[in-house]
Amino acid sequence: MPSHERLSILHVSRIYPAYFGGVSRVVYDIARKQSERHIVSVLSTSLFVSLQRKLPTFPKGVQIYRVPVFPRFLEERLYIKIQLPNPVVLKKIGEYAIRKADIVHIHEYRTLLNPEVCRICERCNTPYIVQAHGTLPHISPFKRFKLTYDIAFGSKILRNASAVIALNRWEMLQYKKFKIPEEKIAIIPNGIDLTEYKNLPPKGTFRKIFNIPKDKKMILYLGRIHWIKGVDILVKACYLMKKHGYHNFVLVIAGPDDGYLHTIQQMVNQLGLRRSVIFTGPLYGKMKQAAYRDADVYVLPSRYETFPMTILEAYACGVPIIASDIGGLKETVVNGRTGYLFSPYNVMDLANKILDLIINERLREQLSKEAMRSVRVKFSVEKVVHMLEKLYEKSLT
Repeated sequence: MPSHERLSILHVSRIYPAYFGGVSRVVYDIARKQSERHIVSVLSTSLFVSLQRKLPTFPKGVQIYRVPVFPRFLEERLYIKIQLPNPVVLKKIGEYAIRKADIVHIHEYRTLLNPEVCRICERCNTPYIVQAHGTLPHISPFKRFKLTYDIAFGSKILRNASAVIALNRWEMLQYKKFKIPEEKIAIIPNGIDLTEYKNLPPKGTFRKIFNIPKDKKMILYLGRIHWIKGVDILVKACYLMKKHGYHNFVLVIAGPDDGYLHTIQQMVNQLGLRRSVIFTGPLYGKMKQAAYRDADVYVLPSRYETFPMTILEAYACGVPIIASDIGGLKETVVNGRTGYLFSPYNVMDLANKILDLIINERLREQLSKEAMRSVRVKFSVEKVVHMLEKLYEKSLT
């Protein structure tokens, strides 16, 4: 099939286009870019549709098929992961959307959309690709659900896929544990639409809104407030910094509650950090960029990660990064060049790395320049879309 042929591509994503969380952001950018050359649609659920008004731009040119979840009160509960799509609506809408598609691109692995979607693909003889986005391991929470899902649906879903996408070599090893042959695994990283970062907010915008003094160093965490993200490790590192005499900082914790916010707020109070910590809730569009721009360092202290989009966002905004030396992070953050890696769970090591960066402006500038170069060369959405196109063509031959 010639590479210039116009395809009908259907993405399947549990959340779209809420624009928070790595997966929804990836699908948002890819679908929007693909729609410039192809017919693109997305099969999703009704989760978080109320947040669409906060999007900087709605994805024009992308057809969206919505499946309501059951029961309805779960629609705005981020920390409940097992929302049940209405099976009757899913079957009807799914069959209509899949029959129109040349290829189906499934995002995430263990969602309750996927079993029915894959059954319809098989009936319609439509090839599908699975991109797990770091969801393969049996890590807590919902470990029993994950094991049960694998036995009932998951192994067959992966086995019958035309191809699977790993974000890096780390995730490739995860697929191999599921007995997926290497020739069926394509390594395609996440990409970011750099056109959205051409006109960044002026420095000082975020600080002015949240009354953060210019002379205070700003430490930023941006992401879901969940145990797996290690926000508690960062809070403890800031406590150590203060305990050892460094008080000239503000920790900004930005992101939606994923069931762990109350625990973090209690910890902040118990450690006497209430005046040094700001909780902003979720940030979107230019406000999110303003937070990155004003941060002296962005910290991602996760207990597990594959390829978080926040790393690319921070790179694009020119903020130095400190991340856990764990999972796929060590492939995305080049220690000493595009950021710093710290020993996982090691609060003292994290505290020392933060201090190294926030007191050394020249080092921050060096890391920032290399990070911005890296995101342009390796992680543009155009490059990712081109790689996906080649994989789709291979799956259709």
